[in-house]
Amino acid sequence: MKKQIKPVSQEYPELNTVAQFMADNVARDINNIVPHIKTKCPYPAQCTIELLIKRLEERV
Repeated sequence: MKKQIKPVSQEYPELNTVAQFMADNVARDINNIVPHIKTKCPYPAQCTIELLIKRLEERV
């Protein structure tokens, strides 16, 4: 079941599409990254956040 995010903007509906797209990408990244981090990193949460930030920066 896909969770919908709350609308970001009533005035600019296209922002809602962009926000949903980004949320979907982050969710997919988390699912892909976490199993790898659990075995390779002493601090999984911190590594996950750092990797997500790096991936988001690459996309912008």
